[in-house]
Amino acid sequence: MKLVNDCSKSLYELSLALTRLAAADVFRVSVRREGRTDTFFHEISLSVEFGKVIFAHWGDGAAGSWRVTAFEIGEGFIRLAVSRRAGRDQASVTVSAPDAPVIASAGTPVERRRDFAVTLRRLTALAVNGAKTGSAGQSDSESRFRPRPVLSCRFRVGEARGLALGLAPEESPSAVDHLLDETARAAAGEWERMVIFVPESLAGRVAERLTFAKLLKVKYFAYDGDFRIRPLAPAAQGELAAEPLRSRWLPPPVVLTPGESALLDEVFGNRQAVIDLVPAVGRKTLSIQWNGLECARLRRETAPNAPALLFGLATLGEPVRPLNFKNRPQFLEMIELLSRFRVAGARDRTHALHRARPERWLEAVIARRPSALDTELDDRFAYRQVPALGRSETGIADILGLTRDAAPAVIELKAAADGGLFWQGLDYWRRVAAHHRRGELVRRGYFPDVQLRGVPRLYLAAPALRFHAAFRHACRSAHPDVPVRVVAVGERWREELRVISTEDFGGLQETAART
Repeated sequence: MKLVNDCSKSLYELSLALTRLAAADVFRVSVRREGRTDTFFHEISLSVEFGKVIFAHWGDGAAGSWRVTAFEIGEGFIRLAVSRRAGRDQASVTVSAPDAPVIASAGTPVERRRDFAVTLRRLTALAVNGAKTGSAGQSDSESRFRPRPVLSCRFRVGEARGLALGLAPEESPSAVDHLLDETARAAAGEWERMVIFVPESLAGRVAERLTFAKLLKVKYFAYDGDFRIRPLAPAAQGELAAEPLRSRWLPPPVVLTPGESALLDEVFGNRQAVIDLVPAVGRKTLSIQWNGLECARLRRETAPNAPALLFGLATLGEPVRPLNFKNRPQFLEMIELLSRFRVAGARDRTHALHRARPERWLEAVIARRPSALDTELDDRFAYRQVPALGRSETGIADILGLTRDAAPAVIELKAAADGGLFWQGLDYWRRVAAHHRRGELVRRGYFPDVQLRGVPRLYLAAPALRFHAAFRHACRSAHPDVPVRVVAVGERWREELRVISTEDFGGLQETAART
């Protein structure tokens, strides 16, 4: 597929292609998402909004709005790679004339991966002169990944042994982190040559992830819809420094008004030790979380209306309703359940309220006292769920803190074994570093009365037994410009946050070696 780089040019190409499909108001729109295809006969529109190409469709009691990231214009159809919710929701949309033959689906993820396993051998032969390929399938350690998107193919060039890894078309962006984890693990092994293949729709994400990582003996390639390949290089650091971040998208820290503080004191009383306020989407609403589990939302005070409180355990499927005199008993019942099961030392640790959202609970524990994670962290500052903005994507850093020597600290957490911790943290660090260089953090009110200095640090924390098998291989690829500290905490972190071990990589490792 062709990536959307120039929005105006892409909009023109797509609009011209639509006029060739049909002179009608209604089109056949097939949306394939998470292995399911829904077909509509809808009106559609294409527009450029906030520097993005937006595709919308509506009719028959349904509607959708998506950002177009890539597109393919075929004979009698237009296929769009689309996303929303900052890239967390991905889909493929096929637009055709209402009376045109149905365009065959590319199949389920399992079918796509099976077909791509055969294609991977052909791509390897194209990229590596004289390569003799073996059978292709899932990578050696794929059983450790959920989901399992990475495919592998072994090859030889003379006496040299090589490994090719790749992602099938239309994989989700999260598959990139699994691929890079597996690449780091394999690069540390016995392979003398390595090649990586990714679809064009994910090429930019791979290039950005590799900006501050160094994986030697690995060559990267992107392939298009016709499986033509091109070399893929990491994004240049100079380009990163000049990235035109949109400062208006970086919201200021949350400061409660007197009316909002009074309402929370009245409703929650002395339970504030387990209650945290986290900005929700748009910052017009605050998420009220009980040890990391949302139990209510506060609609911000805007004249002439007073702040309003909505309650309910929506993350567990319960309805959310405004708090009033009639349903106050239900609210108190919810508080009683949380007091019994969503606390450290709860008798029933198998209860759904105790087990839900462990990562957010760990985040809440660290945000209340960052120095428990590392004595070099300043307890005065711990901003949670801070948007880390890039040119085309928004990431959410778990915690943005400060070291005692006034350097910003990006803290990324995992409560369970999961691939991609290093790469996700590195991506947020990269964006926060760009904000820091451009003065965005100070200008938007973060770390008041502090003169920031130094390079931001990256902290990666998880329970000691929950680090992913490929995690340390990935950390060893950190560029010397990136100070990385890995912190392993005890399994009983709900009762007491106890540090088991720390290990430095990247810039911190280089500093330790010099001293």
